[in-house]
Amino acid sequence: MPGRQDQYLVTMSCEGRQITFDTFTGSGVTSDPVKRRRGGMGPQRAYGAPSSTEDVTVSKPYEDADVELRRYMYSRVGKARVVISKQALDLDGNAFGRAEVYTGILSGVTPGEVDSDSNEVEMWEAMISVDGSVG
Repeated sequence: MPGRQDQYLVTMSCEGRQITFDTFTGSGVTSDPVKRRRGGMGPQRAYGAPSSTEDVTVSKPYEDADVELRRYMYSRVGKARVVISKQALDLDGNAFGRAEVYTGILSGVTPGEVDSDSNEVEMWEAMISVDGSVG
């Protein structure tokens, strides 16, 4: 059973291109239920509401193979349908259970920061506007 953040394989498929990412954030599911008090000073009652899935951001180091890929991704923002898979791994790196699958539209691509005084790895991000539910 996964217990560490590194025990996941995160992949994105974008128009036939398969990309492995290092980080995954977002995807929480929330709702904003309505609450009403009953007449005559009655107790408050919560009513259901539709749920929403937060957008997802994935990132990875900018490497030689990403030069043309990232340029291509820039041109597909707001257009490309994407699928992200977040697969849990056991301690030996084998798939464990069913993957969480998110579909949506590529909503942004952010290049990594540049700083001549830094030795940090340059990371670039892709943001996905997620469809309704987790598969």
